[in-house]
Amino acid sequence: HVDSDLVGDALAADAIFSGAGAGMGALASRRADGPVWGMLGAGTAGLVLGSTLHDAIDFERSSGLLTFGALEGLWAGAWLPYVLRPSSEVTDMDHVAGVAAGGLGGLGLSLVASSAGTPGGKRLGMVGVGSAIGASLAGGSVLLSENLHDQRGVGIMLGGTAAGLGLGALVSPWVPLDGSRGLHMLGGASFGLAEGLAFGWASRATTSSEYAGAALIGAGLGATLGLASSADASGLNMQQALVASGFSAWGGWVGSFAGAFANRDPHEVVLGGLAAANLGFFAGYGALRYDLVEPRDFGWLSLAGALGTALGGGAGAVFSTASDPRPVLAGLALGPVVGIGTGALIVPHLHHKAETSAAFLRPTKVAGARFELPSDSEGKQRNSADVLAERKPSRILAGLKLAQRNLFDVTNWTPVFGSLPPPPGDPNPAPFFMGVSGGLR
Repeated sequence: HVDSDLVGDALAADAIFSGAGAGMGALASRRADGPVWGMLGAGTAGLVLGSTLHDAIDFERSSGLLTFGALEGLWAGAWLPYVLRPSSEVTDMDHVAGVAAGGLGGLGLSLVASSAGTPGGKRLGMVGVGSAIGASLAGGSVLLSENLHDQRGVGIMLGGTAAGLGLGALVSPWVPLDGSRGLHMLGGASFGLAEGLAFGWASRATTSSEYAGAALIGAGLGATLGLASSADASGLNMQQALVASGFSAWGGWVGSFAGAFANRDPHEVVLGGLAAANLGFFAGYGALRYDLVEPRDFGWLSLAGALGTALGGGAGAVFSTASDPRPVLAGLALGPVVGIGTGALIVPHLHHKAETSAAFLRPTKVAGARFELPSDSEGKQRNSADVLAERKPSRILAGLKLAQRNLFDVTNWTPVFGSLPPPPGDPNPAPFFMGVSGGLR
């Protein structure tokens, strides 16, 4: 007795693999018997696999995996003819053969894989995202290079798809695609897409393929970074994220002046600003992530950067002329780096000294006895001066003390540069000023 369900699984696998084999045979050979040999060979293999794996095959339970495999196969099959032949030799029959080979082949392989287990939708989502990111990065790189607009470029793009598919399958058990990660990915991809187009313009892209390549690479990198940030359970909180964005702003400032130093052209300015802004954000993220810098120190670091900017710009202005402003541009680019670097070395040292002093003055308990350093007023007789000191000060004096204390409670500092409007009819250039603005708590 032969189970009818076994016969159904075997015939279904036979049909799927026969169609995939016919497509592969048509792509492999222009001979009329090519599809026939492919259909017979692959169909026989499908018949054997379907009957052998009958007990583990469940079409209803593995519908998600089968759909995913068919879609991935259709993507690969649509491009497969352009890997095997030059684009000028690809015919309509090649397109049909590629779709059959890819779609039915992916469906058949997914059917065989379902016998080992069926992953959930979230895991399949992460695998699909990995495939899309790999295709985006590889395809964007190909579009940026005119020499790869041929069979090699299509092969690189499909190779990136396969690599992303494999990487997504490896990480999917630990990082499945849920709603939160999906939002992080979409946000990162959108931001990366915008940055990629800006980089393309700044790099003087001239063709649509160059812009498309820059956009694809930006979207792929942005989606990857978005997923990476969502996978970090101990990521940055809102305060730390704002501080990291502050470092990014300083990086954009430095990079813009560095680009202007290289060439006073909007393309170089934007390119330098974007590149340095990204580097600044990652540097700030790393410093906060590994406790090299505390969020409360950003105001002091910004003040140090502003002072460095003012000093660097002022020193460079001395050596600059109307025809050669490169010294002042160099000072405005290097000044914040030196200032923030110096502040990063000094501020933690000041914190350490303050904490050491506080620990010295803190009451100490030894062997059940409590020891505390006496204040200056203890052990003395009260006199008229003590009574006057305890009186509540006037509002004016209290306001002065409050202003004195808040003068050193820095929340943020920003360098300010500009020019004043010249008097009417004055042939001299407009007065230039530089300074610092900020917030005091």
